Amino acid sequence: MSKRVKKKENISYTLSESEKEEDKVDITQLMEEFEEIQVETPESGMDDDDGQGEDYLYAQVADYEANNTSKQLACIYEYYNMGSTSKLKKIDMAERIVSFENDADNFDVVSRRQTLWFYLHELKNDPYTKKFVWASA
Repeated sequence: MSKRVKKKENISYTLSESEKEEDKVDITQLMEEFEEIQVETPESGMDDDDGQGEDYLYAQVADYEANNTSKQLACIYEYYNMGSTSKLKKIDMAERIVSFENDADNFDVVSRRQTLWFYLHELKNDPYTKKFVWASA
């Protein structure tokens, strides 16, 4: 079955279904191959000798410092129950947060915090739900 579509801009395309057996995709096999793929995490590249792991950490610290206020960093710091932020500078908070987040033992709490912050951001940017979000993180 083919369908040809033309538009005024002289662009055309054709969609067709293949009846050939070799063109069909086995979803089960595809999913098995997908599950076997090894994903490289930042932690796996941290032990290299060429300094890339260190560069990655510096980039994270710079990102936190540039894209967050001291108040936002303090909220993250407090979420992780890392203690008081009263005498810490912004850069110190960013460095400690990055150190905490790159510790494999803290993966679950870091993942949960990032998910919750994402949801909070989505709620604040929605025209209807933004009126229900009081905290600013």
